[in-house]
Amino acid sequence: MQRSLMNTTYLQSKIGELHALHNRTIEDYGELVVNLNKECDILCEIIPSYKISSELEGQDGVRKKKEVYNVERLENEMLKQYEHFLQLLRKLQRKKHPEQQALGSRLCAKLLGTATEFNHADVLLRLAVDYANCKSTRVAQPCLKALSEHLDGRMIGDSTDAVVSAILDIVRNQEYAINPKILNSLLHVRVAMVDMHRRDLTEEKAKNKRMKKEDKELARQMQKSKARTDRSEIAAKQTRILHKLFVIYLRVIKASQTCARTHQTKILAPALEGLVKFAPLVNLELHQQLMTALRELLDDEHPSVTTKLHALVAVASLAQKDATLEAAEWRSDLSYFHEILFRCIPEALEAPKNEDEKKPAAPEEEGDVDDAASVGSTSSAGSLSSVAFSIAASMAQANFVQANASREWGYRVGLVLRTVDLLVLSQKHLPVIRVSAFVRRLLQCTVMCPPHIAMSLMALCHRLALRYPATSAILVGGADNVIGGRGSYNPEAHDTGSAHAECSFFWEASFHRKSFHPTLRNVANSLSTHYHKISKHQHGQPVVVSKQLDALGPYEVLDNYNPSMGDIKPDPPTPSALKQARNRPQKRNREESDVSGAAAADAEHSDDE
Repeated sequence: MQRSLMNTTYLQSKIGELHALHNRTIEDYGELVVNLNKECDILCEIIPSYKISSELEGQDGVRKKKEVYNVERLENEMLKQYEHFLQLLRKLQRKKHPEQQALGSRLCAKLLGTATEFNHADVLLRLAVDYANCKSTRVAQPCLKALSEHLDGRMIGDSTDAVVSAILDIVRNQEYAINPKILNSLLHVRVAMVDMHRRDLTEEKAKNKRMKKEDKELARQMQKSKARTDRSEIAAKQTRILHKLFVIYLRVIKASQTCARTHQTKILAPALEGLVKFAPLVNLELHQQLMTALRELLDDEHPSVTTKLHALVAVASLAQKDATLEAAEWRSDLSYFHEILFRCIPEALEAPKNEDEKKPAAPEEEGDVDDAASVGSTSSAGSLSSVAFSIAASMAQANFVQANASREWGYRVGLVLRTVDLLVLSQKHLPVIRVSAFVRRLLQCTVMCPPHIAMSLMALCHRLALRYPATSAILVGGADNVIGGRGSYNPEAHDTGSAHAECSFFWEASFHRKSFHPTLRNVANSLSTHYHKISKHQHGQPVVVSKQLDALGPYEVLDNYNPSMGDIKPDPPTPSALKQARNRPQKRNREESDVSGAAAADAEHSDDE
């Protein structure tokens, strides 16, 4: 509520209701819930969008008007009631029963929408973070949603700093004992590139505007109302918040190496996606530490293939600093990570398995019934690509592999596409032998994949062949051969150098050309025809272009032809019996119309005679 619109009588009545609700003696828990919700609604209604002073008298001792004094007195009474309500929320947060914690979480989420600019905003935000970190879903969900909406609706400021600092304290004190969904809320933090040296056009327009003498005097008196936050202050605050974000992600990565594999997959997914989002703003010191931590994570055999793919995407995003800066400290050799990706591709593209089917049932813990569902999925946290897949959708469902293995397979393939795109396709200079090994291994896996995945992998290999034309010899077709001094193709090689992919041909094309899927048959035929023309191409002839292949995007093909999404493309052909049944009424109608037409013609002929 704004001060100019505030009615002292109305405000006094609302504060009186707060006093009455606070002094009421309640024995029933249901009545207590109604009472606290009424108090929260009144506070949300009367809390202003500015901070108020806790002292009634001015600093200079000037006597104030009676109306102003009455408003400030009522505001101080409101502040006392608000402080008492925050203490009550803290007590509810410390209760052991999840129902009492859920009540406090709902009340705290209500206040987040109106009280973030009021006094004790840092206390309220820290309290919301504590509620959001609870294990129970019904306790954490209201504050998680409120925090995400709050961070998504404004640029970096004091409230963002308070939220990030509270999460950093939890990570420092409890290491990896944190709800992964609260790390997912950090993805809603909005940052901007602040240019310190850009001219302020607003101030220049105000200076150059022609005004009368009295208008200039009025503008001078109104300078306080036109005050804006200085750019240097915004840049410093943003740098401080980003430093805390990267420290959170670094600590989570290091601490996750000692926890169970299932929890490691769930907690690393939002942390690594946050690294991808904020990677262009990382500083030099944290860049080196993050690269070291990611390499240690990839060296460990404990993480799942999904976690390794997430880490490889984060490595590729951090390594993109090379394209903008010339400093030698930023340059990273990605050859080691290429070998890890080469080994991860077969496992990532095979059908997902239910990891819980051979494990004994875990004993039930004391507490809320829905504790197990509070931290999301058990196998994969989705893709880091904002275009293809979202980790939030994957984490939101429990027992994901058992419920829908086809969709989980699609998530993993999306991760492979994203990783190959960043680590191989987007790089400027890579050895042809290494790229050929990736192309041959991806094509090798198309035989064991469903049609929509095989088409997306073939589209990706076509993009790689366009980027590195020397690898197109693999896609020509034929049979494998042995090149003197190199050997034959090794499909089970553990590194790109010993695979000898340049000695192989895309024999799987003949397999896909006989597929039951009509679109896969067309793509395989187009691919074979295109690269057969390239093999016959000579200098001076027009460039070979296939618009059908160039229009295929790996992500779009994977989305459009995925049967687990509910749509089957292309539409299956209509059975012949059904076609005959549909054609019979049409044929009967045509015969009846012909008979009626002939009868009408005979009648007209008889009339003429």
